[in-house]
Amino acid sequence: MNKTININLAQIFFQIDEAAFHKLKNYLDAIEKSLQQEESKEEILKDIELRIAELFMERQANERQVITLKEVDEVIEIMGKPEDYLMDDEETTESFQKAERKPLYRDLERGYLGGVSSGLDHYLNIDAVWIRLFWVLTTLFSYGIFPLIYVILWIVTPAAKTTAQKIAMKGKPVNLSTIEEDIKSNYRKVSDKVKNADYDKYKENIKSGSSKFANWSEKFFTKLVKWTGKIIGICFIIFAGFGLLGVLIGFIAYSGIELFGNADIDRSVFVIGIPHFIQLLSVFLTSVIIMFYLIILGLKLMNPFIKQLTTTAHVTLLSLLFVSIAFTTFLGIKKAVQEEIRAEVTQIDNINLKPKDTLQVNMTADPKYDEALKRGDNMIKYNEQDEKVLYGRDVWLKIIRSQEERPQIAIVKKSGGFSIDKARENAAFIDHRYEFSENSLTVDGYFISSIDHKNMEQEVRVNLYLPEGQTVNFDKNVSRFYLKSYDEDAYRINDSLFDHTLKFNENKVICLDCDTIK
Repeated sequence: MNKTININLAQIFFQIDEAAFHKLKNYLDAIEKSLQQEESKEEILKDIELRIAELFMERQANERQVITLKEVDEVIEIMGKPEDYLMDDEETTESFQKAERKPLYRDLERGYLGGVSSGLDHYLNIDAVWIRLFWVLTTLFSYGIFPLIYVILWIVTPAAKTTAQKIAMKGKPVNLSTIEEDIKSNYRKVSDKVKNADYDKYKENIKSGSSKFANWSEKFFTKLVKWTGKIIGICFIIFAGFGLLGVLIGFIAYSGIELFGNADIDRSVFVIGIPHFIQLLSVFLTSVIIMFYLIILGLKLMNPFIKQLTTTAHVTLLSLLFVSIAFTTFLGIKKAVQEEIRAEVTQIDNINLKPKDTLQVNMTADPKYDEALKRGDNMIKYNEQDEKVLYGRDVWLKIIRSQEERPQIAIVKKSGGFSIDKARENAAFIDHRYEFSENSLTVDGYFISSIDHKNMEQEVRVNLYLPEGQTVNFDKNVSRFYLKSYDEDAYRINDSLFDHTLKFNENKVICLDCDTIK
């Protein structure tokens, strides 16, 4: 049975067994003794204790684990023995060249915004000026993608605040010699500034009351920022948690329906020509990684001492995020292009009507598809073969003058697509029909198409070409589909003239039975 002792090391509490405690105490006493002649002794000891506390925390599985001789020996081996600590500048310089694997930190001392570029300077060994120039150029030509990556790096990359973090950021081993050298260097810089200061000028301007107010203000705003950060962190965690859950459920449900189900889903949001599952996966990865980093940010705001992700994990996640954002942006651009390109196919037929006969024109609906739809809307229905079809009501009738001897009908089918050829193919797929029999022309007031063509802005234009002197009787229901046109070759008919016998002469439309009806 071993006796344990509670110790306070750099304001962090540890439980350590008695033998390990004595060895650690002797180690720290030896370091303190070797620093008797140093002006910056207190700062060096404070940072050495903080580094030892960090190493102990890395080796603890939980807060209640007791520090043993094994952990103390490992820490002493990393930090170096006190006798190794007393070395001249030449030996110290040589030890710096034995670089460890550098972690990524933000360098606040050399940074302009968040220290990301100056941190990457140490990590990649590339001058920060070139990195900052890279951010500026990519911001102009990446539609906001690279600024988003910069903000994410700012959020997830810890700042190098302690002496140990600043040393590790530069790729140097964090031990007694490097800590001592760094603090001595900083201490000399501060001493030089203090020696060159004009004390008489400062004594005249500083008052004891202002000093107390400054101290109170600093404490107040520090606490305010701390609690505000905790509240924001909680909000981030709640928002990102629900968002992550929603994205996960939506991805599983949507991809499950796509792969195995037979339910109706809106395929118009997808880009034609690319598997739907790949598009879903791209959006899913983008959303999940962003939500994951928001959760990490929330946890960091609540507890700054939470363990960081490894560099490998950061690089992997950010690489996936970059690829998924780039691919999602590509999908958005391609989708916009698909919806902008439109094409049409036209079918023109003669109407075998005798010159003196009156043409009867009416629009018809199939009871199976006769739904009250607005213009531009469509609906998924089942046909007689129990197959899904797209049902639309965008059918328009235009009446045009003709130089031919007999009437003609032109069915113009229009559709969108990601290329001219694909748009024409989609337009040709539209099923719209008419029938002429015994002087009567019956035109469908609807069309059928593929469900994959939903939201392709499909429509049908029925152009009726009438020769001069032709008499026509339009059914009353034709007025709902009649397209008033101001083209020079188009006839314009008042709504009151439908369901009457009309004669078309040059630019005039003459009603032959309006007086009789009246």
